[in-house]
Amino acid sequence: VAGAQISTSTGAPGGGNRVRIRGISSILGSAQPLYVIDGVITSDVGIGQGTNLVTRASGSAISAITQEAPVNRISDINPNDIESIDVLKGSAAAAIYGSKASGGVIIITTKRGAAGRPQFNLRTGLGTGRLAYRNGQRKFLTVEDATKAFGPLAASFYDPNRELDYEDLAYGNEPLNREATLSVSGGSQDTRYFISGNARREEGIVKNTYSQKMGLRINVDQRLSERMELQVGTEVLRTLGDRGLFGNDNAGNSIAYTLTKIPSFLDLRQKADGSWPVNPFYNSNPLHTIDLIKNEEGVWRNISTARLTWDLLATKKQELRFVGFGGTDVLNQANEVYSSPVLQYEPLDGLPGTSTVGAANNTQANVNLN
Repeated sequence: VAGAQISTSTGAPGGGNRVRIRGISSILGSAQPLYVIDGVITSDVGIGQGTNLVTRASGSAISAITQEAPVNRISDINPNDIESIDVLKGSAAAAIYGSKASGGVIIITTKRGAAGRPQFNLRTGLGTGRLAYRNGQRKFLTVEDATKAFGPLAASFYDPNRELDYEDLAYGNEPLNREATLSVSGGSQDTRYFISGNARREEGIVKNTYSQKMGLRINVDQRLSERMELQVGTEVLRTLGDRGLFGNDNAGNSIAYTLTKIPSFLDLRQKADGSWPVNPFYNSNPLHTIDLIKNEEGVWRNISTARLTWDLLATKKQELRFVGFGGTDVLNQANEVYSSPVLQYEPLDGLPGTSTVGAANNTQANVNLN
């Protein structure tokens, strides 16, 4: 889309994105566009999962959404159900949706059925993922080089014959990602339907991270009389995921950042007896964190729409049409973050582990009469 800037807020599976449409936006307010699906204003809220209590990225505050890179919930919908997308900005957007449209409006129209025999469409896909860019691991040729970079303590662990690639150890997962969408459409001149089901599972290149989405959409168009037609639609969505522990931190436990604090000659891999070594150079062992950290999120969502069109008067010179549409968007999100007390960084605050549980509910409804 011309004039739009689209960027991801995290590289984790199922991560969110930021959309900026060129135009006037608020410095302090939200610059995200307004999303409208089949006439219903749809939530794009980003709800923090509670990892700040582990990372201390924003001090001790519980509400630190900007530091937690939450998923914006427009990502829940199935893109295979989209028929068309229109973008409004500036005065055109404000004239219809008011101040809510200061960041622009993205209007999404979903697919609908056409009269005729049932038409089936199956879309499947398999894929994998890998680290797109490697920084590489520094090799220390002498103990003097090691101590110069990591201090005198490095001499106790230096081994010229050991060279571990921690990028590969942390990001070396080669997942099998899969997706399937099945839809059917058809009907008569009076009744038309479109039904679609979707299932997607995306594993991360980091062990234990994933995103899973499932959805069912039903759109029905019913002609009530020669001058009246009713269109209804509903979509039920289920989204699950675990994005690990990444991003900013002030507790020395962010996986990506901690990897930069480990010399290649230090072995932090799990031992044969199941225990994990302590990282003497930083507050955490990132491989141990990957193995035990839980950052789980689950979302139930329902988007329901209705549109009634009534042609009251139609002559060669005049037309009078009544159009009413609206609907609801109901969202329930549950988060659970668990940081085990056996992780190296956990005793730093004097508490045995960290556990947070969050529940959020968001409901939007609107009616438009023309």
